[in-house]
Amino acid sequence: MTDAGEVLRQARGVLDGTHAVPAAQVSRVAAILARQALEELIVDRLAQLGAQVPGATMRSKLVCLRGLDDRVVAESATIAWDGLSRACHLHAYELPPMPEEVGYLIDMVEALLEPSRAAVPAAR
Repeated sequence: MTDAGEVLRQARGVLDGTHAVPAAQVSRVAAILARQALEELIVDRLAQLGAQVPGATMRSKLVCLRGLDDRVVAESATIAWDGLSRACHLHAYELPPMPEEVGYLIDMVEALLEPSRAAVPAAR
């Protein structure tokens, strides 16, 4: 399992209660871990494609991925990153994301570990 895979396993552990996290923070902590794993995957994939862009923003890296990689992979990565970013950056007036929503986004990132599975997973 890759480092990103291990971070995703930890994110899943937060969601299922394996790791002690205050109940109000479970979804957000899991989303932060999953987004970190996704960002690591994107950087690794771009390096495999010959695009070293260390100073670029993640949004720019996603644009590069869209131009260099399979469209389904790039779209899945963008959708997952957008959703996880929204889950990470909450305002006081917003409700936290549902654990099921974060779980679905984690499923999307896990699918990117194996690009052949990168199509958007079916809703649970």
